[in-house]
Amino acid sequence: MDITQAAVSKYLSNPIEATIGKRQIAALAEKLANGLVDGSLSSDRMVTEICTTCIMLRIGGDICHRHRQVVPSLGEAGCKICADLLSGQESFRNRAGVMDDMERAVNIIEQSRAFVRLLPQVRASLVACEKDAETVDRVIGIPGRITDIGSRAKAPAPPEFGASQHTAQILLWAKERFPSIRACMCIAGTDDVVDAAKRAGFEIITLAKPAREAAQIAQMATALLPKKQRRTRLYAIRVPGGLGVEPVLYLFGVSAMELATKAVEIAESLD
Repeated sequence: MDITQAAVSKYLSNPIEATIGKRQIAALAEKLANGLVDGSLSSDRMVTEICTTCIMLRIGGDICHRHRQVVPSLGEAGCKICADLLSGQESFRNRAGVMDDMERAVNIIEQSRAFVRLLPQVRASLVACEKDAETVDRVIGIPGRITDIGSRAKAPAPPEFGASQHTAQILLWAKERFPSIRACMCIAGTDDVVDAAKRAGFEIITLAKPAREAAQIAQMATALLPKKQRRTRLYAIRVPGGLGVEPVLYLFGVSAMELATKAVEIAESLD
C-alpha cells in the first residue's frame, strides 16, 4: 500500500469511525483489502473503485442527504448539482476528449523513430485545447517538453492542463483567428524542416526577425496574416534564428493527433 509501518500503527491505534456512507465504505474497504491480498485489483482499478463509491454517495446517497441537511436551501431548490456534473456534462466530456487526443498524439510521437529529427535545442512542445478555452490553464501540454532519450522522442511526464505556457499562449492567439485550430506544436525551424512542412501541406508565415516572447511572436504574425483566409486548415509560423535564438516552426492543426501524424510525416520525409 506504499505506507510506512508507523502509519499503520497510527491508523490501528486511532481508528476513524465513518459517519457518512458507513455501509458503502465498509463494503469498499473489504473489496480493496481482498484485492490487495489476492492481487486481483491493480492500482488503477482500486482508484476506480474508490471514485465510484464517492460518486454514488454524492448522487442521491448519504453525502447528498447529509449535504441537504447542513445546507437546507439545497433541498428546497431540489439540488441536482452532483448528478448534473457527474452524468456527462459537455464541459467534462470535452476536457476528457482533449486529454485523450493528447495522449494518443504523444503515443504516435514516441512510437516514431524519425521524430527526433524535428527536435530543436529547446526541445519540442505540443499543446491542445477545447473550443471555448480562453486561458492557458484550459490548454493541455507536456510538462518539461518532448525530449530525446536513447535516440527516441519521449514525453517526460503525462499531459497536464496549464503546462507549456509559452506554446499555449501562441495556440490561444491562433484559435482566435482560425476557429478550427485546436492544437499547436513547436519543432525545429531549419530550412529542410520548413521545406518538408510545405510539402506536407502547411501554409507558412515567416516572421521578419527573431522573437522570443509569445506576445511578440503573435503581434508580428498578426501583421502578416492574409486579409482573407484561404481554404487550407494547416498553418504554420516560422520564427527565424538570430543571436542566441535558434529557428523554430509552430505548426497548427485541428487536433494534437493530426499534428503528431503530420510531424512524423515531415520527419520521415527528411531521409
